[in-house]
Amino acid sequence: MKLNYNAAPNYHSKASTKKIMGELTIVLLVVYAYAVVHQYVMHGMTNAIHIVILLLCSVTTAILCELIWGKLVAKTNPFKYVMESFPWVTAIILTMMMPANIGIYPVVIGTIFAILIVKLFFGGFGQNIFNPAAAGAAIIFTYFSTSVVKDVVTSATPTKTIASTYGWLITDPKLQTTFLNQFGGLKGLFLGN
Repeated sequence: MKLNYNAAPNYHSKASTKKIMGELTIVLLVVYAYAVVHQYVMHGMTNAIHIVILLLCSVTTAILCELIWGKLVAKTNPFKYVMESFPWVTAIILTMMMPANIGIYPVVIGTIFAILIVKLFFGGFGQNIFNPAAAGAAIIFTYFSTSVVKDVVTSATPTKTIASTYGWLITDPKLQTTFLNQFGGLKGLFLGN
């Protein structure tokens, strides 16, 4: 029996990194557009505009960080560096991880940390050992928790409240309906509304 061995990568595709990241950007922006529409319908134009401003500030910060890095540290054409590094993807994902009522300042600081520390200090695009957007979100939730989390439960936990109100297992169909109506029914609970 002859054993055939092929060096990685075993899967070959005509899709380039640029094409994949372009498609990812489009998909993320479609989801973000849904979030803007949702904020507009549920909370009004002010909230919708706020989350658009959050995204613009985060993307601008990410691109500026990489432009400066490309010029000063990488010593290359900074615009080419940015186009090969895709900083806007990190910025979009980071912004999508934030609550809609967060201030601009924490998002900008989180974006700087995500791009500069987590992404660029570890070697740039594809070299980072952590997800930059998740690390930026962790910094925001750690250091700006008072501006991010304003409705912290300090008494009984939600699970304890549910257990004391409805019991651990809701068997009565009327109680199930009452419980689900808090979230806009089963569809609202599923969609996260």
